[in-house]
Amino acid sequence: MKEITVIRLTLLTLIANVLAVTALIGQSWQQCGSLPEAMAPSALAVNGKIYAVRGNNFYRGNLTEPSSMYEYDPSTNIWIKKGTMNTLRTLSSLIELNGKIYAIGGVTNNTYATSITMADVESYDIATGNWQTKSSIPKSLYVFGLVTVQGKIYVLGGSNKTMINGTRKDSTSNQLYEYSPESDTWTTKASMLKHRSWSDAVTVNNKIYAIGGNNGIPLSGENTIEEYDIASDSWTQRATFTNGFDGQCQAVVMNGKIYTLSSDVISTGAFTKALIGEYDPATGTWVEKTQMLSPIMDFSKVVCNNQLYMIGGHLVSGMTFSNKVIKYDPATNSQLSLPDISQWYNAVVETGGIIYAVGGVNNSGSYINRVIKYDTKNDATPVQKMQNKPESFLLEQNYPNPFNPTTRIVYRINKNARVTLTVCDLLGQKIATLIDEEKAAGEHSVNFDASRYCSGVYYYRLSCDGFYSARKMLIMK
Repeated sequence: MKEITVIRLTLLTLIANVLAVTALIGQSWQQCGSLPEAMAPSALAVNGKIYAVRGNNFYRGNLTEPSSMYEYDPSTNIWIKKGTMNTLRTLSSLIELNGKIYAIGGVTNNTYATSITMADVESYDIATGNWQTKSSIPKSLYVFGLVTVQGKIYVLGGSNKTMINGTRKDSTSNQLYEYSPESDTWTTKASMLKHRSWSDAVTVNNKIYAIGGNNGIPLSGENTIEEYDIASDSWTQRATFTNGFDGQCQAVVMNGKIYTLSSDVISTGAFTKALIGEYDPATGTWVEKTQMLSPIMDFSKVVCNNQLYMIGGHLVSGMTFSNKVIKYDPATNSQLSLPDISQWYNAVVETGGIIYAVGGVNNSGSYINRVIKYDTKNDATPVQKMQNKPESFLLEQNYPNPFNPTTRIVYRINKNARVTLTVCDLLGQKIATLIDEEKAAGEHSVNFDASRYCSGVYYYRLSCDGFYSARKMLIMK
C-alpha cells in the first residue's frame, strides 16, 4: 500500500510539472502542408493566400535554375508550383501592388565573396500565374528599403556590388527610385540625406520614412530617421534613436507610430543589447520604450491587430541561432514570450490572424520544407512591463539545447529577491540546486554541468517571490 501511495505521489508530481510547463507554453505552433522543396524563401500573403519564392544559401550559391513561385491556400493546406522567374538570382525583394508581386533587385547566384548585385525587375501576375520582365532599376541593388505609396513603388538606398577589373567594389546608396506600373518606368527622385543599406522603410500618412541601417563603406551604424514628402520631393531628418546598428535595422508601424527595432554595437564590434523604440510622426520625437526580452537580430517580424511578433533570428551576442518568439504590445509596453520556433531564417507572413513560418534553416544549418502556423487569437494576455526594467520575472530557454555536458540558463528579475533554481528529472525529483540565495534586480545566468547525469529530458524550475516558471532541457551524450 505504501508503494502504491509513493507511485501515486510521484505520478501526481510528474503531472503537476508537465501542467506547469504546458501552462507556460500555452498553445503551440501547428504543422501545415510542407513546401514541395526545402528552401529559405521570400514570402508574402495576398488575399488570404501565401506566395513564396525560393532563395539560395547566401554563402553557397546553390541555385541551379531560376526560382519558381509557390502558392499556398490555407483552406486546402496545399502548396502549388506556379510560374518560374525569367532570371536566375537570389535575395531579391518582394512587394505586392494591384494584384501583382514584384521581385526587385538582388544578387547573382554566387557565393557571398563573389556575388554582384542585379537591377532586374519582374512581376508575377497572381491571376495568370506568369512572370513578366519589367524595366530595371537605374542601379543594381539589394538590401534596400521598399514601400508602396499611392499606387507606386519606392526603392530606398541599398547596397551595390560590382566587379571592376576583377575586383569587387562595394558601395552604399542614398538614392530614391520611384516606379510607375502603368508606364513601366523608374524615376530618380531626391536623394536621402544619408547613405543606407540593411535599413528599413515604412509609410505613415503617405510619407516615407527611412530607418537606420548602415551608412557607408566601411560600414558603420546609422541611427537617424528621415522623412520623405512626395509632394515636394524632399527629405528631412526627423529624429535620432538609440543604438545605431552596423547591420540590419527593422521598423514597423502600429497605431500610426513607428517602432524601431535596433541593436547596440560598441567600438569593438560586439553587440550588447536590443531595444524597441517609438517614433511619433506627429511630434517628430523618438523615445526608448523597452529592451527586448531576448536580444535578437535578423529576426522575422509581422504585425497583427496592432501587436508585433518577432520570430527567430540570432542573438545579438553573436551568430547563434535563436528559437525565440516575442510578442510586443505597444499599448501597454509589454512583452510576452510565446512558444519557441524550431526553425530560423524563415519567411514569416500573416493572414486571417494566423502567422505562418515558411521553410528556412534548422539548427544544424540545413534547408527545410517545414511550414508551421500560430493562431494569434489564442494568445495569452501579456504581463505589464515596467519602463526600462527587465520583465518582472523571466526564465529563458537554456542554450545550447540539447547539450553535453554544459549549458547556460538566463533569468531576469525586476527587484531584489530570493531566487531558487533547481533541476528535476521527469519524475519531478530534484537532482540539483543551482541557486538558492538573494539576488539583485536584473539579468543573471548560471551554468549547469550535467557530466554526472544520463541522457534524457529534464526540467529546470525558477522560484522567486511567489513566481514559478519551468522549462525542459535535453541532455544528449
